[in-house]
Amino acid sequence: METASGDPPEVQPGKSWRVRLRPAAGTVVILAAFMAVSFGNVPRALLHPSGSRPKSGYHLALTGAKVLEGSVGFSDRYRTYRREFARLSAMIPRNAMVLSAVERPALLDMTKYRVATLDIPGAVSPAPHLPYFEGTARKIAYLRDLGFTYIVVEPDRSPGLYHDWHGFLRSDSYFRRAYAIYFADWQSTVNTLERSGQYQVRYARSLTLIRIG
Repeated sequence: METASGDPPEVQPGKSWRVRLRPAAGTVVILAAFMAVSFGNVPRALLHPSGSRPKSGYHLALTGAKVLEGSVGFSDRYRTYRREFARLSAMIPRNAMVLSAVERPALLDMTKYRVATLDIPGAVSPAPHLPYFEGTARKIAYLRDLGFTYIVVEPDRSPGLYHDWHGFLRSDSYFRRAYAIYFADWQSTVNTLERSGQYQVRYARSLTLIRIG
């Protein structure tokens, strides 16, 4: 808005911040609402202090707005897992080579030992490629030749990346059925290692550490 002379109106001292803040605050609320609609449970896991589901969309938008404006920080989404990963890391010798097949490999102590991730079976593995469908002994020999001495896994009953394949075997999607058979073969290997009695197996709550070398 301009005055009759064409000059912009003067803002009284002490009120200029309100003029600037209102559009910014509106943008923050709009962005938070967009996050709530677009990303589903992502803001719930990251923004809510307890990590539980907020009671309403309004609560989610309000919490998101506070995070974006800097008055509230992100909650630690990994807080409930850090203790078991710390226990597991204490079991692994320094400079060991570890093959990880867990949902949250970033919580492994990579400053203490070397880590390669099997993410996902059939797609990524220590080069050149893990030999699938050739039996457990062949896989272990391959990993030992590369210097690996430990495997870290999670129980087959745990929800997540390494355990959704059961339903995918019966999926209408060719892609899901195609890679589910690699998960099934990997889980067969893990089961054999745990039950054979030939390998040292230790547990840290939901994590399993198998010594192969």
